[in-house]
Amino acid sequence: MQQGSRSFALASLFLPPKSRDPAYRLYQWCRRCDDRIDEARGPEAAARELELLERDAGAPTWVSPEHQAEFVAGLRMDVQHTRPASFAELELYCFRVAGVVGLMMCPLIGAKSERALAHASALGKAMQLTNIARDIQADARLGRIYLPSGMLPEVDAELLAREPERALPAVRVLLAQADHWYHEGLLGLAWLPLRAALAIAVAGCVYQRIGHQLLEAALRDPAYAFRRRTVVPGLGKLRAVVAAVGCVLRVKLGHRLRARPVEIAS
Repeated sequence: MQQGSRSFALASLFLPPKSRDPAYRLYQWCRRCDDRIDEARGPEAAARELELLERDAGAPTWVSPEHQAEFVAGLRMDVQHTRPASFAELELYCFRVAGVVGLMMCPLIGAKSERALAHASALGKAMQLTNIARDIQADARLGRIYLPSGMLPEVDAELLAREPERALPAVRVLLAQADHWYHEGLLGLAWLPLRAALAIAVAGCVYQRIGHQLLEAALRDPAYAFRRRTVVPGLGKLRAVVAAVGCVLRVKLGHRLRARPVEIAS
């Protein structure tokens, strides 16, 4: 996790010990599945790896067959990559590769209410939109464009790899939608135990900050911003942790106030 996602590594430090090791195992499984596809030598090898995963992906024991199948279906969308024709297709992809991972996390962090599931999915989808926005050029170099064709017409992967700044208008739309999903996702903190809520809030706030930094840099100099991998520096992470604490307090307090019985004056 330290090598693959320092943002998640930071957030995991706030998890209670009983949740931390299973979260590491889930991250390791998701990363291993993804690497088997991405590191395959060519499309045929990737298709063979996918067939093996569909027969036995070896998910952690608490992951339901339905959630495992959705995740593998997301990997299939990568193997058979065709550009999304609509935002609905992009949302389906985001759910399968990231939203469903939020659902897999729920049993590990004490999300016992069914109402927490939609929030977990929304947060995962928001993070995936951030990934897509950040990796515009890297994905284009692999022949992949995740931006719906209607958002960026008449631009193919080859052109986008050379001139990733062309994606700025579409990225602004993506990150606005991501902010909406971050808001929906973080409202789910109300149904989590305090330490787990803080860990999830840190992950969400750090990732949301990646998108905000990317957009700020792109508005100043898009040619530069889309040719580098946006990361949140140490001070930015500290600010995100402070924001996460405030988010947990607001959501928890707001939830309690809404749940308090209303006294009717006699």
